[in-house]
Amino acid sequence: MKSLPELLKQRLARPVAKFLKQGLSPEKLALTFAIGTALSISPLVGTTTITCTLAALIFRLNLGAIQAVNYAAFPLQLILLVPFIELGVWVFGADALPFTQGEIATMAETDPLGIIERLWDYLAMGLAVWAVALIPISIGIYYLSLPLFRQIQERRLRKQEKEEQLEGVS
Repeated sequence: MKSLPELLKQRLARPVAKFLKQGLSPEKLALTFAIGTALSISPLVGTTTITCTLAALIFRLNLGAIQAVNYAAFPLQLILLVPFIELGVWVFGADALPFTQGEIATMAETDPLGIIERLWDYLAMGLAVWAVALIPISIGIYYLSLPLFRQIQERRLRKQEKEEQLEGVS
């Protein structure tokens, strides 16, 4: 089993460095990460690929990067599905959700369209709460991730400079 630092390096640092090599600035990558994550936790399961694609086109973000974030955030979407719905139920004063979190997660994985049909009113309340939280979540993720992406960029540039110096010596 890999250590946490090695796992983070493999799952986060290397893909980020790859996108930085393609010309994405740390700022644009942080924006992609923030918007992609915020859109990917929508309680409306099955719609995030489309919303992330539209966001990439509207904000001129890297489509591959935003979809990578989208797919990586899928477990987070399932984890936050019920809390968004329950918060919506509380905000709108509706009756309690008639399913457990486990039942909803199973439905979301096996029948995304069926869950929308069965839980439409509840999903609409959760969606309203998520929509209000979307901008603060995006801003928070942007400012938390930007220093990390800048640090990865600096390391990548230092490594590149060392390699160029070694090539010049040969």
